[in-house]
Amino acid sequence: MTRSSLISLIAFAGILFWIFSFSQEQIQAIQSTALTVMAPFMQGGNRVQSVVEVTGKGRLSYEDMQSEYEALKEEVMLLRIKSQQVDQLQEDNNSLHDALGYVRNSPLRLVPARVIKRNASTWYNTMIIDKGMEDNIPLESPVVTDEGLVGKIVQISNGESTVILLTDEMCQVAARVLGSTEQGILSGQRTATNVKPDLRLRYLSKTGEVLPETPVVTSGAGGVFPPNLMLGNVREFQKGPIAGEALVTPAVDFGALKNVFVIIGVKN
Repeated sequence: MTRSSLISLIAFAGILFWIFSFSQEQIQAIQSTALTVMAPFMQGGNRVQSVVEVTGKGRLSYEDMQSEYEALKEEVMLLRIKSQQVDQLQEDNNSLHDALGYVRNSPLRLVPARVIKRNASTWYNTMIIDKGMEDNIPLESPVVTDEGLVGKIVQISNGESTVILLTDEMCQVAARVLGSTEQGILSGQRTATNVKPDLRLRYLSKTGEVLPETPVVTSGAGGVFPPNLMLGNVREFQKGPIAGEALVTPAVDFGALKNVFVIIGVKN
């Protein structure tokens, strides 16, 4: 069923609803004309086709029309669901296409993983993925998407691993501001349950000038995270008496994570 057929079915259902506002005599007088006019636009719908065929043999009763109308509403609802499923499949296909391109072009060795569990009370703190010891995943391996850094592995079992997210205050990352000499430590902030936390970049110079929308990436210091992984963009810079700090908007949408990659090394 195409989108044009779906639109036609919805339009037809609207016309039937309008018809039912008339008396039974008026309905009998106009039903044949209405169905004849609309029939060419309804060829994709089996239900409408059957209505036209019955009308060609004899007029439908008011009760039959109402029964067909209810059945048509149900079919329209099912078609809407199918249309949404098609849209979801297309979105998933596009995501997989982008992910394959990311793996192919990345200088890093990446293991694809799927998010299998998230706890409502720790939504922006941790998540569980479906890769573990049997997949040769080392502890503290960085986890990324094609958008940027997600977090790192903090616990491993045979079939799954726990990832601490970048939005957790305990996940600290050495970072630098692109286009400047500014470097610091980036981490999440403690917030109320299910409230999306900000990222905060600390220990910048107190006299520095960091402009909004400037990208922030990993610096590579400390050896846990490779350099130049995207972290986010500066939203606001705050000067302090000792050091400057920047609020950073994450590059990754942490509320919509489904598929990720675990970094296990660098390609030869």
